[in-house]
Amino acid sequence: MSSKKHLFHTPQPHHAPRRRVGLLGVVHETNTFESGSTRYAAFAQPADREPLMQGDALWAMRGTRSVMGGMLEVLEPQLPTGLLELVPLYRASAAPSAMVESGAWQRIQSEVLQAVAQAGPLDGLLIEFHGAMVAEGERDCEGALLAALRACLGPQCVLVATLDFHANVSAAMVEHADVLVPYRTYPHIDMFETGQRAARRMLARLMADAPGCHAWAQAAFLIPLAGQYTGDGAMGAFMQDCVIAARRHAVDVAFCGGFVLADTPDTGPSLVVYAPEGKQDVAQQALRSLMERLQSYRSALAPALWAPSEAVARLRPQERSILADVADNPGAGCAADNLATLCALHDAAIPRSLVATLNLPHWASQAHAVGVGAEIAVDLPGRDLPVVMRVLALGDGHYRCSGAMWLGREVRQGPTARLRWGAVELIVASLPVQALDPGALMCTGVSADDYQVLSLKSSVHFRAAFGPWAQTILNVDAFRQPGDPAPERIYQQLRSGVAVLS
Repeated sequence: MSSKKHLFHTPQPHHAPRRRVGLLGVVHETNTFESGSTRYAAFAQPADREPLMQGDALWAMRGTRSVMGGMLEVLEPQLPTGLLELVPLYRASAAPSAMVESGAWQRIQSEVLQAVAQAGPLDGLLIEFHGAMVAEGERDCEGALLAALRACLGPQCVLVATLDFHANVSAAMVEHADVLVPYRTYPHIDMFETGQRAARRMLARLMADAPGCHAWAQAAFLIPLAGQYTGDGAMGAFMQDCVIAARRHAVDVAFCGGFVLADTPDTGPSLVVYAPEGKQDVAQQALRSLMERLQSYRSALAPALWAPSEAVARLRPQERSILADVADNPGAGCAADNLATLCALHDAAIPRSLVATLNLPHWASQAHAVGVGAEIAVDLPGRDLPVVMRVLALGDGHYRCSGAMWLGREVRQGPTARLRWGAVELIVASLPVQALDPGALMCTGVSADDYQVLSLKSSVHFRAAFGPWAQTILNVDAFRQPGDPAPERIYQQLRSGVAVLS
């Protein structure tokens, strides 16, 4: 959402010195409402992404459809000119989960700063962030890390950081980064392109005579994750407004929808407008206009949510339907073990229905112990007696993603099984991984076309792969009872005056 004339094509001096640019990544989306804590091991060997990398190991991100893959795609062709040197430093990424343990955060921060110190002088630092990382004792991990990096590298070093669409942007993040570059899509199908844009911003800033200016604001309301879908509806319309405003004012617009499952002072939507030096009034004008537009969409940004039995009752025979289990999505750090939708499908005897993917390692273990064709007995909440399920398929939970969201990414969710309970089938795994890719089904020998109804533990990301298959999509709150309002989420840290849409 930028003007290439103003932001990308700064003339290059004839005898420009070689610039040293570091590559760094620290990625975590923290659900502070989830019990437990996230330890260092979650970054070292995650189930659904690359393990922790240091130094030259980061070159393995070449050719991937990732943020860092996009950065390298733009920067590597510059290396033969002798005007640019890339210095791979460090990358740690963990799946969305509970609060990061203090020791893990301190260790990661220490490792990052040590890698930067050992790299020698840097003219620029490209950083891959999520933007919603929270640790015990630190509510703004990205802001704190940027402040530490700025103190280490000095004011002359250009810091450009990518953000997830769900980043909670703080004043420290805006202050210490020269440019923030968030995803523009949800589902996040533009991670690679975001990395490319960030690399171009870096090159432009390194060649620019002036640093530019910006304007920043946070919205006074929170948007549920399901309401942040950019494919159509209110959020889709607002993202088009951002494109139009960027062109009209010749500015760069960085919008984040926020991550409502992190209780911090900065939780919620935010907007940064970057403009050329001396154009502060233009940045402020564009910011005011867009914040007014966002406010105008407020009532349309809270989608309908159904209790499981209500959603099942709305299913239409012969219509391909998805029940999006938005309140128990492991992609937002939830446990992915709520069985309410499974029970509702079973009790209504919905044929050709499948629930995926439940994080139930003990069920998966039982299924592997007895084998395909045998039965296991399991306890369910609200059922007086154990229920019997038949084992239909077994697998190791290892698959390579083929959908647009995670294309090429390898997932290892541990021993996995497909079971049948009455009319409904279910996939259980040993680690919580969001069911957003066809591989989540194919690893047990089936595809979406084998079913009429899919219940997916996902809020929006599933739309990239499964959206075209579905004729109807219903958002389900598995923790809601029929007729009840949404359970209220109690914030302790959120800034005053912020409304929670539901």
